[in-house]
Amino acid sequence: MILVLAWALWAAAPAAPLSRVETVPSAISDKYPAIAFDARGRLWLARVVMGAEGDAVVVRSRDGATWSADTTLAEGIEGAPRIVADGRDVWVFWHGRRAGNWDVYARRFSGGRWGAEERVTRGAAAELHPVAVRDERGGLWVACETIEGTTFAIEVRHRQGRRWSPPVRLGAAGSVDRRPALAAARGGGAWLAWDSTRTGNADVFVAHVESRRGAAVVSSQQQATAHAAIDDTPSLAVDPSDGTLWLAWNSMRGHHDDPLRTDRHSGDAFVRAWRDGRWLAPPSAHPGGQPGQVSFGAVVKTPRDAVDPYWHWKQTQNYPVVALDARRRPWVVWRTDATGAHNFDLWGRVHDGAGWSEELHLTTPYGGRDEWPAVALSPAGELWLAWEGQPDPSGSGGTALGRGDVDVFNTLAAPNAVFLGRLDTPAPAAIPAPLAPAAPDGHRREQVRLARAPGGPPGGIPTGDGRFQIYFGDPHSHSILSDAKTGHADQVLWLARDHLGLDFAVVSDHSEMGRLQHGEYAEIRTLARAFTAPGRFLSFSGFEWTAGSRYGHRVVLFKQDETPQLAFTSPEGDTIEELYALARRHDGLMSPHHTGQATWGRWNPDHHDAAVEPNFEICSWHGRFEFYGNPWEGRRQVPGHQYQDQLRRGRKVGVMGASDTHHLQPGEGGLTAVLAETLDRGPLFEAVRRRRIYATTGDKIVLEFTANGFPMGEEITAAGEVELKVRVEGTAAIDRVEIVKDLVDTFAAVRIEQNPSGADGAFMLYDPATPEGGERLERADMSSLHFTMRDRGRPGREHLYYVRVTQANGQQAWSSPIWVSYR
Repeated sequence: MILVLAWALWAAAPAAPLSRVETVPSAISDKYPAIAFDARGRLWLARVVMGAEGDAVVVRSRDGATWSADTTLAEGIEGAPRIVADGRDVWVFWHGRRAGNWDVYARRFSGGRWGAEERVTRGAAAELHPVAVRDERGGLWVACETIEGTTFAIEVRHRQGRRWSPPVRLGAAGSVDRRPALAAARGGGAWLAWDSTRTGNADVFVAHVESRRGAAVVSSQQQATAHAAIDDTPSLAVDPSDGTLWLAWNSMRGHHDDPLRTDRHSGDAFVRAWRDGRWLAPPSAHPGGQPGQVSFGAVVKTPRDAVDPYWHWKQTQNYPVVALDARRRPWVVWRTDATGAHNFDLWGRVHDGAGWSEELHLTTPYGGRDEWPAVALSPAGELWLAWEGQPDPSGSGGTALGRGDVDVFNTLAAPNAVFLGRLDTPAPAAIPAPLAPAAPDGHRREQVRLARAPGGPPGGIPTGDGRFQIYFGDPHSHSILSDAKTGHADQVLWLARDHLGLDFAVVSDHSEMGRLQHGEYAEIRTLARAFTAPGRFLSFSGFEWTAGSRYGHRVVLFKQDETPQLAFTSPEGDTIEELYALARRHDGLMSPHHTGQATWGRWNPDHHDAAVEPNFEICSWHGRFEFYGNPWEGRRQVPGHQYQDQLRRGRKVGVMGASDTHHLQPGEGGLTAVLAETLDRGPLFEAVRRRRIYATTGDKIVLEFTANGFPMGEEITAAGEVELKVRVEGTAAIDRVEIVKDLVDTFAAVRIEQNPSGADGAFMLYDPATPEGGERLERADMSSLHFTMRDRGRPGREHLYYVRVTQANGQQAWSSPIWVSYR
């Protein structure tokens, strides 16, 4: 009885699974920690350290309690280090860009010193994100991503002795294959996992590779997941005693049936085990979960979020890593936005073969944005965790920060740093969950909820006069390289191109969120080139400059690829004038972002440079910013910061729409339509510069607006009357089309009137001052409308006109204005 009571008290005690936590000193931004122990028990830590002009791969080691000095292995455009250590030597692998091309490089520590840099990959393809492992026979295995033109694949190489084998490439025509993981297989060779879009969705694949006569050979390959939701970012670990392969991955299957795309693209951590030729999975750690589901929605939301469910930051728990401890128990560690907003913590669970531990809140006390965990087991049986985050300045005499203070931790103050701590043995498993055969995945294609944006197919819609094509795209979205809740940069572009039917898209990550490193920004530019196929799909380079309420947020786009970024948190980028100068030097264009939004930094109307800021964001996922108090304005807007306020100051700016997605939802909340001659960078970019664009709230509504034959965005001169032509091809029934003149909504409108019989649509063209005197326009198609109006302005005065379209389903579109001076 006493023993039972003692066990119950121990099991109920608060878990303290992370101890001996220390912070590695950081100057600007340290990211991507990699750790390993050698046979002597020395801990090796590699990381990427950001400098003023480039990044450096830096390594240090700890023998007992004493750290060695940092050794810089490479400096320039570098990233993604991985360490392989054993009793003979230590290898560090990373990707770097030399002479414009990405390759995998390595350096070896042997005999007490570092050898020369070795180029592992060859050829013209871009080779990125290496992973490495040493097998039971002493051979080295390295896998990486390769991008050649618009083709994405996985390459794997083997080294026995002094030579690397020729690469084996795994991929499929037209698919995006990325994010490899490796683990040494029992008996020799290695297990390889990665995610691929070859099925039309995103799934995880697993292969066994081995060495035969010095060559790397794929001995088996299988599709490990096949759900209608997105599965990606695998992690592997192998039990050396019986060869069990543990697979953890990020999956959105737990949210697949949620009504909003934002929710459907929230992730969870899943795990399976491959043993004796079949997949096994433990039951969910939570009632109502799916087999193998480790994490489950456990996020505390604010009362405001509870009453405004669409606008809150959606919960997500994702990107798990799996590692075995000295008792061969799998630990699964993932990141979760426990406090909402942009902040993340690392949580975990342990499976002991019979059940799950309670949820272990590993980094909750440390604030900031904790992510990119790395785990290593020491020869003494200790399991260590490294991760990146932001240190709290209060620890060094600064002011204590609230854990939910998004802008302080991620935008305006603390640099990114690397943390290190020991994972201690948790209480015994409290949730019964024995391994059982996993039911096979499967789905029908129609179950994949990645539907096209409502409207016509991609490839351009001709204008009525044949001068231009109308192309739809999203010029502003985010990935987890900055502050996205979920989603890699390539996935944003893949969804926009292959599923949503957009013609262009841009990943414009924040420069300031823990600082976007030089190598990260260079990789985004590489992806923009890889997804660009003139005539089919375009992507541009760009970033978001995040300055809070002092200047607001600005999205910067460039016509060319090799362009710099600028951060508000750096001395050379902390004023709007410096950002304007950068855009002028490098042929960039800017637009204010979530302009009336009070929470993360509304637009400051005192600043404007017409040469580089020709447009204004009128809608996004945050809301609609045409004027204060509009029916769909979104959350927490303030007056004086909307589009009409910009026009009221006499500034000639067009309109843009963008999603600002943080949940793999390009286009939701805002699209920009561009009237250009062809789908090429030059014509498209120049059309944006000339304001020949319009915005929609996400549907691909066709809108043409001309004055005396001149398209939207133009400044013209008229003698006498001006002829205004409007064409709308909606995606649903039109509620009304309004022409706004000089910011007066009641200039003219077309409204719907339904015939009593309901057989035909009846539109009435009218002057609101005399609504009964309008012209009736019989239409059978309630979503299509063409009409012409004439107006005469005051001589010697300039008037502006723009069109607002509102559909019965609430979707809207706005043209850029036309400015008319009357002689």
